[in-house]
Amino acid sequence: MRWALRHYPTVLRRVSVGRRLVQGGPAQQAGLRGYRKIVQRKQQGGILYQTVTIDRSQADRILAIDGKPMRTGVQFRDKILEYQPGNVVQLTVLRDGKKIKLPITLAAD
Repeated sequence: MRWALRHYPTVLRRVSVGRRLVQGGPAQQAGLRGYRKIVQRKQQGGILYQTVTIDRSQADRILAIDGKPMRTGVQFRDKILEYQPGNVVQLTVLRDGKKIKLPITLAAD
């Protein structure tokens, strides 16, 4: 079973949303913010160059699930797998320097 919140975060000091969110998925519907993918293309002579940059500056950093602190991606994965699709979890995230709580209904795809 794959979760709609299946893109487990990478570790960046604390757990952060290290992937783009599933379009229209429960995490995005709840307002969770993922990273932005920036693609730049430059043409030099007859050669087209493409550069891909990941901007994590606007991504939410997950601090806790249902009040339990999350310090690694493995902790996040293990905790999420304790739940079933349809369960509601409360994520505490750091956004723009402020802690906020987001209720998210888990779903399988």
